[in-house]
Amino acid sequence: MTFMLAGGFFVKKVPIFISWIRYMSFNYHTYKLLLKVQYEPITPIINGIRIDSGWTEVAALIAMVFGYRLLAYLSLRRMKLQS
Repeated sequence: MTFMLAGGFFVKKVPIFISWIRYMSFNYHTYKLLLKVQYEPITPIINGIRIDSGWTEVAALIAMVFGYRLLAYLSLRRMKLQS
């Protein structure tokens, strides 16, 4: 829920101290890709969001998939089994 709210698409006035969280959110990057697919032939800018080639969003999503799984793996390895 934090990622959805900090993405700035549902809440317009995101506080500065949490605005960096949007770049770690799946919602932010997938929404930008959706805008690219839907509206690229019509206009290059939608509500102040510039539609570019989309490769940065794809790379960010791939990095998130591997990065979040790696973090989950490391945190599970660190847990101690309770007997």
